[in-house]
Amino acid sequence: MNIVTESAPGKLYIAGEYAVVTPGQPAIIAATSQTIKVTIEESSDTGTIHSQLFGGLALAWYRDGRQLKIDDRENPYHFIIQALQTVEEFLSDYSIPVGYYNVRVDSALNDRHGIKYGLGSSGAVTVATIRAALSYYHFKDPSNELVYKLSAITHLRLHSNGSFGDLATSTYGGWILYRSFDKEFVVKALESRESLSDVVNMAWPKLEIKPLEIHESVELLIGWTKKPASTAQQLDLLAAKTKTKSLSDCDFLSESSKAVLGLADALRNANWSIIYQTLRQLRTLLKHYTNQQGLPYETKPLTALIDVALSEKIAAKASGAGGGDCGIALINRHDQLLKETIIAKWLSANIIPLNRDKEVAYVDRV
Repeated sequence: MNIVTESAPGKLYIAGEYAVVTPGQPAIIAATSQTIKVTIEESSDTGTIHSQLFGGLALAWYRDGRQLKIDDRENPYHFIIQALQTVEEFLSDYSIPVGYYNVRVDSALNDRHGIKYGLGSSGAVTVATIRAALSYYHFKDPSNELVYKLSAITHLRLHSNGSFGDLATSTYGGWILYRSFDKEFVVKALESRESLSDVVNMAWPKLEIKPLEIHESVELLIGWTKKPASTAQQLDLLAAKTKTKSLSDCDFLSESSKAVLGLADALRNANWSIIYQTLRQLRTLLKHYTNQQGLPYETKPLTALIDVALSEKIAAKASGAGGGDCGIALINRHDQLLKETIIAKWLSANIIPLNRDKEVAYVDRV
């Protein structure tokens, strides 16, 4: 009986939100200790998918040749199905036969009631499914680049509107400096190339994923506001409001880029005054930009989270597109008293710390 399990971490944006959707713009993103696990087990005649992300709903699927077929009226598993389809299309270039299997997803990216923390569950489940499917079909030692590109193709085919930095972080793990690729180029390549492996093996313009070495003293604190938010909806709102003004024309991009790169250097060297100054600058920049665009960004719970950190002379900001979900603070890990003080104040403000006594996740692949 062939059975495999693979996992992928969630993500948190540290810096570069909104700007990163423009190809070539930098962002800093960190993987979380919380992960999603995907298990694939051989079956016959039909396959099933069930996941904690959707209340354990079991959904049957069948085959029409190499195509996975499912009743879309009952399908909440679009990312999983498309990820499996993308892997099998890629493997067809190597004449690898396909079969039936059952897929199970176990997630630590939501609470016990199924409410998501906002740590990138759709990206993590895509990456974990890609890894599990490649492993199930005995594709040896897939590189992080291959996993990322197959994951990105999966999301492109589902018309996702993000930067795909979540996919990069869930693939590579740790902290990364990320620049998104030219989506239009890759979409055209998918339409014109005969094989998926051709697209995967080509260079993707402006794509850059670099591990970011963080000084050992830097610790990331994550606070969850218990208010879910949707990055896709925020970006849809942004697109609707910027039809007549290109984001690439805004001073916002250059200011964001300078701040992100400055923060990256400060994180490498534990320059705490620059870390503090730059996080506050990024918070102000994002609040100003989203206010100009008429987007909801820093909710009252997020402001409360940040105010707690500022009261202890620690910089903090919302993580990601805002409107809810999580905020972050960066502290010196050697000051445990300060850490416990912030956590206690967060709890008093009804903010849930997500990473107590845990480290960010790393994926040890080339």
